[in-house]
Amino acid sequence: MRKRTWMLLALTVSALGVGLAAPPKAERPHAARLERLAEVLGLEPEALRARLRQGQTPREIARELGLDPLELERRRIALAREALEVARAEGRIAPVRAELLERRLQAMEIRLDTPSLAELLQEAGVDLEAFTARLVAVQTALIEELRVAGVLSEAQAERLKANLEARVAAQLKRPLGLRPGLEGRDKPRFPHPRPRFPHRRPER
Repeated sequence: MRKRTWMLLALTVSALGVGLAAPPKAERPHAARLERLAEVLGLEPEALRARLRQGQTPREIARELGLDPLELERRRIALAREALEVARAEGRIAPVRAELLERRLQAMEIRLDTPSLAELLQEAGVDLEAFTARLVAVQTALIEELRVAGVLSEAQAERLKANLEARVAAQLKRPLGLRPGLEGRDKPRFPHPRPRFPHRRPER
């Protein structure tokens, strides 16, 4: 049982990538992105802009507002689908591209329904609380070793250790289909008109 738990720990460290990944930097979305993000979070654009200027990330803002991460993803998908339907109705998007975006949104919905690592561990009979504590301890020790070796500065090490337990717990509860590395690549894309420029023949 002990050997099996250590194997699960090793796999979890690899899957989550929480040990060496620094907390995400504050995002600076453009006006259109900011308005959509504000709508997802239920904030006025100016209120969201003020929070971002203070250094908060959208994820931190959502957590502060008490929004469930999965509910946040579903809101983003719903808004993307709504924008897609408007673009279709107004003829601003080609049918082939609209179909591609719709399939991408459907794929994201499927990923949201995948089990989390926490659910799989519990099904395997693993004590999730003890497992989380052990994982945090392993990650903390690793960060400290890297600090002593000079790979990380004191400030970097402290930043990585800050809220480590909460970050590990959140990643364990996140559907495996949306784990880091996939999430950013599969964000819902809002259709928008692209400027068309007349083709010019090369001068002879």
